[in-house]
Amino acid sequence: MIQKAKELLLNPWFQLALSVLFVTTSEVFLKRGAVEAPRLPEAVNWTGVSGLASLNVWYGILFVIASFVSWLYVLRFIPLTIAFPLSNFVHV
Repeated sequence: MIQKAKELLLNPWFQLALSVLFVTTSEVFLKRGAVEAPRLPEAVNWTGVSGLASLNVWYGILFVIASFVSWLYVLRFIPLTIAFPLSNFVHV
């Protein structure tokens, strides 16, 4: 049972689907975080640090990192010419 779960988790095609799911989730969290970010005075508003006050932004950042790790694993086994077009399901 554990061996089958490990095989599934290490399957590059599953990792590619997981990467797409992570990117989609990160975009949702980053959008929510940007909407709920507090407004700062104009003197510091241009820095964009107000977004870091939102927990949703931090969740989005974690999902981006998870997607990146998954993407690097995918590229070890699937050619870029195949993996990249499939990873763009996020934009459909």
